[in-house]
Amino acid sequence: MPLVPVLLALLAASPAAPEAAPCSVDVEAPEVELGPAGAPIEVTGFLDPASPQSWRAFLELRRLVADHDGEVRLELLLTGRGGPRDPHADRVRAFVASLATQGHLETTLRVVARDDVERVHARLVDPQAHPALAAELGVPVARVRAALRDRCARLRVDARTDALLDVLGLESGGMARMPAFVVAGLTFDDGP
Repeated sequence: MPLVPVLLALLAASPAAPEAAPCSVDVEAPEVELGPAGAPIEVTGFLDPASPQSWRAFLELRRLVADHDGEVRLELLLTGRGGPRDPHADRVRAFVASLATQGHLETTLRVVARDDVERVHARLVDPQAHPALAAELGVPVARVRAALRDRCARLRVDARTDALLDVLGLESGGMARMPAFVVAGLTFDDGP
């Protein structure tokens, strides 16, 4: 019996995969908000969660808000830096962005800073490594696995990257120096 007709019959008889829910991508909705709404100084910060420097930048931004008690509000958005695509970094960015919306930005940035993108990526694609990673992040293993399946997080990061490049006046495919900020309508980066 030829194999192709059998496979086609099995495919036809199998139930269709459920259609994925559509993603709502709001490029302006931050993953993290620090400081009071209506503070006199509003800062929008853009971090690349695949960068080991983002953890230190996040800690400094959090300190800035705390040191200026009630005077500064920070809205933090996670983006890529543009340029050539790196599938490993893209997976790490989406993973961090997914967990950030659940309140785990600092711990995931700390793990990326400590382990670097390649090691974090290796842990993400190895299901055997998920329990240890979940324990380090203080989340259930199911949450790690759900974050890996969160296609909306990847779409959000990609859309924000395009928006950031546009704000910085860079062409599509350009590369931004990170972190980048918008304060009082002025856009600047804090790159080297």
